Amino acid sequence: MRQEPEWEDRPDSAGEQFTPEEELAPDGAGRYHLWLRLAAFITVLGFTAMVALPVWQAFKARVPPGELVVDSLRLKEQIDRELLAAVARIQVTTSEFEPAGAAGQRSGTGFNVSGDGVVITNYHVVEDARSITITFPGGENYKARSWVSAPEYDLAVIKLEKTGLPAVSLNPGILPQPGDTLMVIGNPLGLNQLVVEGTLRDYVMVKDMSAALLCIDAPIFPGNSGSPVFNGEGQVVAVVFASLRQDEEGKQKYYGLAVPIKEVLRLLENSR
Repeated sequence: MRQEPEWEDRPDSAGEQFTPEEELAPDGAGRYHLWLRLAAFITVLGFTAMVALPVWQAFKARVPPGELVVDSLRLKEQIDRELLAAVARIQVTTSEFEPAGAAGQRSGTGFNVSGDGVVITNYHVVEDARSITITFPGGENYKARSWVSAPEYDLAVIKLEKTGLPAVSLNPGILPQPGDTLMVIGNPLGLNQLVVEGTLRDYVMVKDMSAALLCIDAPIFPGNSGSPVFNGEGQVVAVVFASLRQDEEGKQKYYGLAVPIKEVLRLLENSR
């Protein structure tokens, strides 16, 4: 039976608060993972027009927007253009209505893994969707034909009626190690195709999720929901779904949380 995460799947929501402890626990392969028993909040990373201005004002204090864009331009010169071409913006019209009667709007990031149009994103991006539009960097728009989800891992697969689309490759076999450099491509804060670089801090466990998650030291913002996490070979190893805020020596520190790509492959197999 699928069990919903205990945090709320809303763009501006803060999730479960953990107690201020850390401990290591072994997985089946003898590796050790850091359990998230931190003084921390988990926040899902959808993005809506209603919260755009206050969210931007709050997050720009963490990393100046000009610095983000400059770093992104530098990183884009170093990566394969095919990676950028496969990362799309997802725009969702929900079944929920605002008081004025207008349908709610939500946006996030997704990435295509098949030339036939199979786009990966987060469940909380497409939850309660009435329609989903996928926009690729070249400006091409496609309506979703269907979608399936795995709420327990905040993942969704969107299928399009299109062929010949750019796609990224997945690497479930070799996990990145703590300290490895990773790259995230997404559409946060209303920006398009923002590329950020960071490092893997550790693998962490979160209540109600059985898989160890990637905890990434990188600038992750609302709108990064569904962003692919690439290793040094340009392969996707995880999917961003939330940010983690914790207190470290009296200062607030932010990390990105990402679901390992093996859970995406499991969902793809079940959706055939």
